[in-house]
Amino acid sequence: IQPTSSNGDRSLAFYLTEDMVECLGELSIPAWNIFMEAACMAIADKCPAVRQYASSTIGSGAKQSIFSQIAPVAASQLAKLLQKHGERHRRRRAVNSEAKQIALSVDAAIRALGMICEHQEANVGGDSTQAWRMWLQHLPLRYDEDE
Repeated sequence: IQPTSSNGDRSLAFYLTEDMVECLGELSIPAWNIFMEAACMAIADKCPAVRQYASSTIGSGAKQSIFSQIAPVAASQLAKLLQKHGERHRRRRAVNSEAKQIALSVDAAIRALGMICEHQEANVGGDSTQAWRMWLQHLPLRYDEDE
């Protein structure tokens, strides 16, 4: 999870944290101080796989009420990612493996923003209508067949 670790190690770590948060739910909360802030910051990472799994961790965490503490920062990070990659994601088809990985990271960000809107609407910060609008503009998910 450390920024100095390799991209492969970091993406694997966030893959595991996402599964932990998704499967254990509120039982995972005691471990959040180890990875949740790092996941929030990793949404802006250069590596698309790290962004994908960090966004998924954030989306899974949004279901818990304690997530309200980090919801405004997470929503802001996701919005920045969608502003940067969202339009290209909607208009172009991913043809090579790098483009597909970027597309999967955008899909994960869209899903995470939707989870924050659904479960943390009052904690998004500012006007939640903008967050809902951004989420709706970027639907449907195009590449993540699991979601």
